[in-house]
Amino acid sequence: MRQLHQNKNLPWIMIGDHNEKQFLHEKEDCNPRSQQYMQAFQNAIDDCRLRDLGFVGDPFTWRRGQIWERLDRGLVNDAWSLIFPNAALENMEFNHLDHRLLFVNTEFYNQPIVAGASGQPKRFEAR
Repeated sequence: MRQLHQNKNLPWIMIGDHNEKQFLHEKEDCNPRSQQYMQAFQNAIDDCRLRDLGFVGDPFTWRRGQIWERLDRGLVNDAWSLIFPNAALENMEFNHLDHRLLFVNTEFYNQPIVAGASGQPKRFEAR
């Protein structure tokens, strides 16, 4: 990441399996990740002046047995965010893989709210 950051004038997004977590709540099992590894990942993100794009959907993007983790994410810089201010990263369903598919919707926050039969906006709960 740090080598890519050398040309920092360009807008960029990094999407995929970074194989590391930023926070303890991004893992659901009994063995917490060492704070030093998470801090090193956060330092690399900060050094490259990136930010997490966040996500829509279930927070856990990888699973194996009873272990669920958020390993996949989108990281963007300010130049990319200025071009795509309505973007969101959607965590799709698992599809025969141990990782979720990720979908970058550059117009997510620019879409009309879908109303149900009652006329109220539909609300979804992540599971």
